[in-house]
Amino acid sequence: MGSNKAFMYARAMIKGKVIIVSEYLNKDELDEMMLGWAPNLEQALEEAFKKKIPNKILVLPNAVNIIPTTLKGE
Repeated sequence: MGSNKAFMYARAMIKGKVIIVSEYLNKDELDEMMLGWAPNLEQALEEAFKKKIPNKILVLPNAVNIIPTTLKGE
């Protein structure tokens, strides 16, 4: 992961909870990355609205550019 991606990832983690909806990553993998998981956008938004700050929700389609990857076996 390049330093720019690492910076964007860290900034997103500091500013709030990141919930990922992806068909390529499962909950266990996202837990390793300290990211939230939801099976679909509706449930991700429902979880975000529970925080009672709806004007602070950001949806990033194709946000794969800021998500790190884990290396298996390390």
